[in-house]
Amino acid sequence: MSFERKVIFEDTRLRDLSNRRAKEKLELLHKAIKWCKIKGVKLETKKEKEEFKNDFVEFFKKKFYSINGTKTGLPLNVNKLMDLLDVNILELQKILDKYLDNPIKIEIRKGEYSGIVTPEKYVLFTKTEIENEMLEAMDEFVKSLKRIEKYKKVYPFDICRGTSRFMNFDTSTGKYFLNTRT
Repeated sequence: MSFERKVIFEDTRLRDLSNRRAKEKLELLHKAIKWCKIKGVKLETKKEKEEFKNDFVEFFKKKFYSINGTKTGLPLNVNKLMDLLDVNILELQKILDKYLDNPIKIEIRKGEYSGIVTPEKYVLFTKTEIENEMLEAMDEFVKSLKRIEKYKKVYPFDICRGTSRFMNFDTSTGKYFLNTRT
């Protein structure tokens, strides 16, 4: 008989937080793209999209200079050119700061930006057949506790302490889970 991993605990709260953070980071990225479009800088190739997601202020400066550098007829650096054309990059810099504070990774899939949130990262699985047996024993014990709860109050932390931390209790979900640490 081969070993089959079973779910011990799933941290849905942390997973949902990561999904929200990914959504927020994508919104910041799209806000920066919109800002750049208004100023006349558009993303055209996959390489440009890749450069843009890493540092959109530097990308904007480089692309803005390549588009507008010859308009004045004078050899100006990019900052002087932006001052001359009345382009204030401070708002884009603020967006970038918020974007970089967000720890979620962004990648390009099928030409579109997407946040990388791997659900497996938030799930704890059994590693051995012994842990599978422990999980089954805990499930039977929890079923017995549910039956007892019909008649008397069950205090989860006292139960955990009374079983020498064989299992733990997650207060946010109201569920017991197997303690695999020794």
